[in-house]
Amino acid sequence: MFIHDRVYGVETEFGSMILKGNGEFVTSEQLTTAHYNQMIESCPERIRIQKDKSYYWHQNGSLTYVDFNDHPEHATAEYRSIRGVVAGIRAGERMMAEMFASPMPGTKDHIVLYKNNIGWNGENDTICTYGCHENYSILTPWHERERIYDCMAPFL
Repeated sequence: MFIHDRVYGVETEFGSMILKGNGEFVTSEQLTTAHYNQMIESCPERIRIQKDKSYYWHQNGSLTYVDFNDHPEHATAEYRSIRGVVAGIRAGERMMAEMFASPMPGTKDHIVLYKNNIGWNGENDTICTYGCHENYSILTPWHERERIYDCMAPFL
């Protein structure tokens, strides 16, 4: 059964590298939430319209933020069609490119973003993929999550 009346939205996680002033690429392990926020906050006001903690809202209803393990993410607004969500993804890519186009303040180094698809879980040395996913915001008590997972799994 196809659900005709849906709302779509996508969250994209970005990895990053540092492009040094001499043209060399190095890993971005030393970048922190503060570095990413500094780049986002330095972009033109037309790109970000409201800051709420480390969440940056945009005119098109999308959101840019730095996730808990220090990588930037962009979430589209919700759309009623796949075509709309694809347009939202493309707009998000352009906004991210503009936010990170300038060198890091006080340096000639650039943060280079790429759509990420692999995450490293240091707790048990596993690799998980996560680069782009749907996001379901469900307010539920922690002890009821297993029941919700059981109900949602067939749907997903």
